[in-house]
Amino acid sequence: MKTFFSLTIAFAAIFIWPLHIINADELSELKDQVLQMQEENNALQKQLNRQSEVMELLLNKVNALEVKEETVTRDVETFKAKEETVAEYVEELKAKETREVALNDNFDALNEKPFGPKLDMKGFADISFTADDNVSDDEQNYNTFSLGQLDLFLTSELSERINVLSEIVFEHEEDNDLEIEVERLEIKYALSEFFNIKFGRMHTALGFWNTEYHHSSWLHPTSFRPIIHEWEDESGIIPNHFVGLYIFGKTHFNRFDFEYDLGVANGRSKRADKIQNMQDGNDSKAFNARFQFAPESLPGLKFGASAYADKIPADGSTEGRAGEIDELILGGHIVYFKENLELMAEYMHLNHNDEVSHDDFDTFGFYLQGAYQFNKLKPYYRFELVDFAVDDPFYTEENHDIIRHTLGMRWDPIIWNSIKLEYGFSGRNEVEDIHSLTIQSAFSF
Repeated sequence: MKTFFSLTIAFAAIFIWPLHIINADELSELKDQVLQMQEENNALQKQLNRQSEVMELLLNKVNALEVKEETVTRDVETFKAKEETVAEYVEELKAKETREVALNDNFDALNEKPFGPKLDMKGFADISFTADDNVSDDEQNYNTFSLGQLDLFLTSELSERINVLSEIVFEHEEDNDLEIEVERLEIKYALSEFFNIKFGRMHTALGFWNTEYHHSSWLHPTSFRPIIHEWEDESGIIPNHFVGLYIFGKTHFNRFDFEYDLGVANGRSKRADKIQNMQDGNDSKAFNARFQFAPESLPGLKFGASAYADKIPADGSTEGRAGEIDELILGGHIVYFKENLELMAEYMHLNHNDEVSHDDFDTFGFYLQGAYQFNKLKPYYRFELVDFAVDDPFYTEENHDIIRHTLGMRWDPIIWNSIKLEYGFSGRNEVEDIHSLTIQSAFSF
C-alpha cells in the first residue's frame, strides 16, 4: 500500500509538472500579447489624436472659407451696386454729350464763340561767313558775312482732313536788295492713307532731296543744296517748284512699302529762273510722276524713280528760241538711313528737243553723299557732277560743266541749332576752279 501510494504520487508528479511548465509559458506569451496589444492601442490612440487635430484644422479652414465666401459675396454685391452707379453715370454723360451736340448745332442762336482754324508758325534762318578765291568777269568775290533765307513756315488745320501749309521766305540778292517770295502755298485733302490731294505751289516730286529738304538750311545735312537741286533763281537745272495739283499716297504690300506722287501743273517759263505762278506760257501742262519703294527686308533703304514732261514756251527775244522745246526729265534715287549712317545718291537726265531745229540736247547730273553721326558731331562728304549739253538753247552762259567736292562737319550743340564748317572745291569747264570755306549757323525758332 505504501508502495502504491508512492507510485501514485510519482505518476502524479510526472503528469502535473509538465502541465505547470506549459501554463507558465502560455502565461508569459499571453503577457507579451497583452503588452503588444497595449502598444498597438497606444499607437492607434495617437493616430486618432492626430486625425482629430487634422479634422479640427479642416473644420477651421472650412469655417474660414465660409467667412471669405460671405465676404466675396458682399464684395460682389457691392461691385454690382457700383456697376449700376457707373452705368447711371455713363448714361448721364451720354445725355450730357447729346445736350452739348444740340448746343453746338444751335451755335449761332446761343451766341457762342465760333470755332476757327488754329495757325501754327515756325521760323527758320541761317547766317554764314564764306571765304573763297572766285574771280568772275575780272571782279573779285570778297570774303563776306551773309544773311540766309528767313523762312516763316505756317500750318493750319481747317478740319481733321483738310490743312494748309505755306512757306514765306525773305532773302537778300547779291545786290543786297530784299526779296519776299511765297515759296510754298498748298491746301491738302487727306482722304485716306493711299489717296490724298494737294493743290497750290509745291516742291516738285523729282528725286529725293527736293521734297525731303525744303527752304530751311537747318533741315539740310549740309550748308548748301546739291547742284542738281539748286533753286531756279540760282541757276538750277530742274523745275524745283510746281504750281498745280498732286494726288499722292502710300500703302504696304507683302514685302515693301510703296509711295506715289502724280501731278499736273503749269510748266516752265521762257526762262529757267522764272516760275509761272499766275499765268502759264502755253496751253500745255507739265506732268510729273514719282514712285518710291522701301523693302521690308532692308530697314532704312528707300529707292525710287521720277519723270517730268513739259513743253517750254518759245522766246522770240532770245536767239535760237523761235520754237517751243519739249522737255523730258528722268531721275532715279537711292537713300539709306540706318541708325547713325546716312547715304544718298541721285541722278537726273534732262532731254530738250527743239521743235524748230529738231535738235536734241542731253544734260545729266548726279551726286553721292555720305554722313555719320558721332553724338552731336556729323562729318559728311559729297561728290557732284553736272554735264551740260553743248549749245542747249534753254540754259544760259552761266551754266558750265562742273565737278564739286564738299567736305564738312556739322555740330548740333542743341537740337534747334546746327553749326556747319564746310570746305568746297569746284572744278568748272572753261572757268577758274574755286576753293571755298564756309561756316554757317542755321537754326529754328
